[in-house]
Amino acid sequence: MMTRNVNAIARYILGYFSNLGQSISNLQLQKLLYFCWIAYFKKTGEPLFDEPFVAWPLGPVVESVYYDFCAYGGFPIFSSPSCLPEGVRKNIIDGCLNEYRGWSGYRLVEKSHRRGGAWDVVYNDKRRGKGAVIPPELIVHLECGQRG
Repeated sequence: MMTRNVNAIARYILGYFSNLGQSISNLQLQKLLYFCWIAYFKKTGEPLFDEPFVAWPLGPVVESVYYDFCAYGGFPIFSSPSCLPEGVRKNIIDGCLNEYRGWSGYRLVEKSHRRGGAWDVVYNDKRRGKGAVIPPELIVHLECGQRG
């Protein structure tokens, strides 16, 4: 499997919403990356990208993407349309984004904080906790319903 650039996927997500005349915040972008990763794995058995999610207080975060857009704070991010990296199945990503279209940042956070989910298990573990990497195998097992 090829390594896919998470930043290109993030820019695609921003462009997807800009095409609809909508914007999303960095917080929403982070959660949408997480839910797209899960949806992609469920449909293909492959991770959407290799960069890890980290357990932050407001849910799973891909740090490089967070820092790319942190200057926006909680403000909306508008972006030009962008293409997905080669080999990414657009229909899966678009389906996931359409499913969560219109969800507020805090509604997305609430979903990512699901009790017994991968973020919850890592964040609330006294040995790992805040700032720890959420192992992809844990996401696969707890969020995708498969053994990783």
